[in-house]
Amino acid sequence: MHSLFIRLFILLSLISPSLVLAATVVEFYNTNLDNYFITSDAGESASIDNGSAGPGWSRTGNTFESGGNASVCRFYGSQSPGPNSHFYTVDSEECQGLKDQQIAIGDPRKLTVKSWNFESLDFVSTPATNQACPSGTTPVYRAYNNGFTRGVDSNHRITTNLTSIQQVEACGWSNEGVVMCAPSGTTSGGETSCPPPSDGDNSTNNTSGSSTPTNIEFKFFPANYFTTYDVFTTLTGSDNHGNTYTGNTSDKTLTTSTFLGKNTIPIESKINFTVSHGGFAAVTQNQYFGINASDRRFLGVDGDVATVSATTNTIPITAKIGDSGTSGIYTDKDGFVSTITWQLSDGLNGNAKLVISNTTNDQFGSLDNTFTTTYIISTDGTRKSVEFKTFNMNVNLEVTLRGVY
Repeated sequence: MHSLFIRLFILLSLISPSLVLAATVVEFYNTNLDNYFITSDAGESASIDNGSAGPGWSRTGNTFESGGNASVCRFYGSQSPGPNSHFYTVDSEECQGLKDQQIAIGDPRKLTVKSWNFESLDFVSTPATNQACPSGTTPVYRAYNNGFTRGVDSNHRITTNLTSIQQVEACGWSNEGVVMCAPSGTTSGGETSCPPPSDGDNSTNNTSGSSTPTNIEFKFFPANYFTTYDVFTTLTGSDNHGNTYTGNTSDKTLTTSTFLGKNTIPIESKINFTVSHGGFAAVTQNQYFGINASDRRFLGVDGDVATVSATTNTIPITAKIGDSGTSGIYTDKDGFVSTITWQLSDGLNGNAKLVISNTTNDQFGSLDNTFTTTYIISTDGTRKSVEFKTFNMNVNLEVTLRGVY
């Protein structure tokens, strides 16, 4: 289930190993949520500018540069139960501590207990030592909105602009001091007044549309997925090193064949793209599904990461928002083991998000890479848009690609 792209980005880094490490971290503010957000992903910034993250977001004018000797972990809560916010830390122990507390997909507590979920290594910076930064760097400050005690979603403001920190401090936020050190650069922007007081209930402000009822059944696959499916979309995106991507992807149903001794329906998946630093990649791979419609299973893939053995589970015909499961555990010819899970969440306005997560450990049991595919789907399974997000631990490369069908 789109495991073909996982090693593709390693190939890309080998094609053009001189990755650009510099990137600009951009700050946004949402007037509806009274929330701040930062990202070094140029494609994500452009999407926010275009309104895809919902209403109320705008740039504050504050920016600082990515650069340093340590990766910054990025976490996100959830729209429900929350917190509908992001958290960033360059402290490796704090990062691991939050990862250890993360509630696994499929655990029923995930629907009711607020928690942070690791998303990515967003950018790089230098840790501060006793609130001090080394020569040639600029202090990065963090302020906290005291959301836990106020009964609202926790949110932090992270910026090199001390005046901006003092502004939110005057609004009742706590100044947490210097949390990391960025390469020297300019700062500007920031709000000059406090937002209206919150009554503690921001549930209606968490979304960019109306919530989809949780009692609606969504088909897992499009109607013709195993017969005549043939779709194509262009992709754009970026990585955590400041590079931008353009390309396309397609999926097509092929005639039945045999895979791992079983009769299967192959789905041919292709992806190709070029990168702003001059890299390029093109891959074709078949994904194999069982032919029994009432006991549909994903059996594995061929090609450079060909599956040699698998323990699989039935993929449901339909699912409701909040449902989740494990498609299977797959071992490839190099001894890498991939666990593929799925989850259906609110896609707003009558739609759902089908999130397929692939976590791959190497032959020694250590995390090698993650790959997440997110579709916006309608009740009949039609896929309206797609987002691919992959992170490779070995080369510290995270790539996000998006397309609309």
